[in-house]
Amino acid sequence: MKVWVAILFWILTLGSATAQNELPSVDSLPPNIYLDTAYAPFLFGVTSGDPLTDRVIIWTRITAANGATTVQVKWEMALDPLFNNIVNSGGTETTATKDWTVKVDAAGLQPGTRYYYRFVAPNGSYSPTGRAKTAPANGVSSFRMASLSCSSIYSGFFNAYRRLGERDDIDLIVHLGDYIYDFVDGSEKVRVPSPYPTEPNDIHTFRERHKYYLADPDLRYARQQHTWVAIWDNHDIDIKHPEIDKQAKQAFFEYLPIREVSLEEPYRIYRKFSFGGLFDIFMLDMNSYVVKDGENKTFLGDTQLQWLQNEVSQSTAKWKIIGSQKMVGGWYSKGIPKFLGLPGDGTFFDTSSFDGHHKERKALLQFFADSAINNLVVISGDMHMTFAMNLSLDPHNRKTYKRRTAKGSVGVEILTGSISRGNFDEAGAPKPAIEVIRKISMRTNPHHVFTDFIQHGYGILDITTERVIAEMWYSPVLYKTDIEKFGIGLRVRNGKNKWDWRLLAEPVNE
Repeated sequence: MKVWVAILFWILTLGSATAQNELPSVDSLPPNIYLDTAYAPFLFGVTSGDPLTDRVIIWTRITAANGATTVQVKWEMALDPLFNNIVNSGGTETTATKDWTVKVDAAGLQPGTRYYYRFVAPNGSYSPTGRAKTAPANGVSSFRMASLSCSSIYSGFFNAYRRLGERDDIDLIVHLGDYIYDFVDGSEKVRVPSPYPTEPNDIHTFRERHKYYLADPDLRYARQQHTWVAIWDNHDIDIKHPEIDKQAKQAFFEYLPIREVSLEEPYRIYRKFSFGGLFDIFMLDMNSYVVKDGENKTFLGDTQLQWLQNEVSQSTAKWKIIGSQKMVGGWYSKGIPKFLGLPGDGTFFDTSSFDGHHKERKALLQFFADSAINNLVVISGDMHMTFAMNLSLDPHNRKTYKRRTAKGSVGVEILTGSISRGNFDEAGAPKPAIEVIRKISMRTNPHHVFTDFIQHGYGILDITTERVIAEMWYSPVLYKTDIEKFGIGLRVRNGKNKWDWRLLAEPVNE
């Protein structure tokens, strides 16, 4: 009995001490921010990512003892949560050069299979048990994945992450960028620690920001329960300052379960995943190759554009899904009275998306049309609002796009509301005015099928051989709550390349 008491005392005191050491710059924490001291020295949880048919990345971070130069960490993968049927195991080493993060490309697995994994510290302490799922092989007929973006820990509570962690009906989480935020929005000070956060500007401060995010138990839970595919956006990195940007990308790779796909370009995030012939997903990087001015103005850059065109045109999967940080299909403001004082350049509401590179967009969509690419679905982020639209070369040209029938659409796009970052109502716009603006926006954008400017949450794509249904799920962000509601659903049928005109009032399988 005395031995167990001593062990328990050791665990609790170690957890408390290491937790204090791991957040040294924070004097006062806001609500629902704390490290997982019950699993010390694995204070930051576990996660998995980048699934292939025979392997998946598993991740954790261990708190090293003072003076340590290396730490050996063991890992185990099993078919059951009690680890009675361990199918793979091994050991790996981490050091301060990796900020004590651990990433293992666990191989030798079966396709389309759920596994349970954990890590073991040198003292025998176990990490939390995570769940991972490999990509399916040929013959899969259905798949459900979540799509999300824009998770500011300062702007609100991560209720949507908790709801995602609780779901047992999704196979994958796809995060489309702004996983962390470099600044606190002055109008969205919901959960702000003391001292006031400053913008990260080197490898140390970017690592600190990632660790602070993992002090949120709801984010940890979503990472623990599901396998992720992630890309960065502008708040995760710093493309304006190349030396800082490189360090930000290093920290992103250290703290997210991303597989390195290029020795020549170690921080390359554009990559492809295949899911059993049902769909391929092509993840883009619309930050690292930007050229803003002149005839060569581009989001993607020549190499990435060529890669995307080749991969999509050669894909034999039923559905071709493109994961993009930025809206592709366009949010036009042309013709809206200027006295309303709406943002933008008079033609587009926001030129930080492909609306700022509309010639490149038109060329890309023209390529898809000329190549007769079928069943194209774009999932995108960044805008903090919900948009569902048909993809058209020119939605205002009645010769190329018919509003009533959507004839001329080359594919569809869905952009779901932010996890927590503010939108119209957080910006101070009164709700009646927001609804007026939404209706004006719908009339001005004939290719838009659905919009919502105030809700937060995530989307789910329910994919079968015959259709893709996009579901919108919404949660409050200003307080901790279990509330979640189904917003709306949309369907695109095999071979139609346009959203059905009828919105779905019920979620799939509910």
